[in-house]
Amino acid sequence: MIENFIIPIPGSTDLKNKLWDIRDGMCKQTFEGHESDINSVTWMSNKNNFGSGAEDASSRLFDIRSDQQLAVYAVGEPGTTGICSVAFSKSGRILFAGSYDCSVYVWDVLRLEGICRLESHENRVASLGVNDDGSALCTASWDTFLKVWN
Repeated sequence: MIENFIIPIPGSTDLKNKLWDIRDGMCKQTFEGHESDINSVTWMSNKNNFGSGAEDASSRLFDIRSDQQLAVYAVGEPGTTGICSVAFSKSGRILFAGSYDCSVYVWDVLRLEGICRLESHENRVASLGVNDDGSALCTASWDTFLKVWN
């Protein structure tokens, strides 16, 4: 059961996402793919997939059942910007990625396509949240503003 596991690595500097069994404290799975420090990790609502965002200007989708990376959502070349926050829509169809370039990138997870880029902040987008009914996204930035998008 997934409830017996956690991913405690937002901020991993070893470039890996690790799935830990909290009952015995042992790492059960390791997911590779990022090329730079990982800043954020979030679960998809199905609890079988998770997304992560990193300094390599990408967000990635992983599947714990198949033990592999499923997709890469790149917002630029490594070194041009970084992803500091990620969140999924309630359905898991949309991946939001807050970046150092003051934007939120919105991706269609199934089609591997960018939907849009939300631009309104004046500093990095450090945190994202989707409300309970999935009708709005809240972004928090180092510019000291919270913004609600619907």
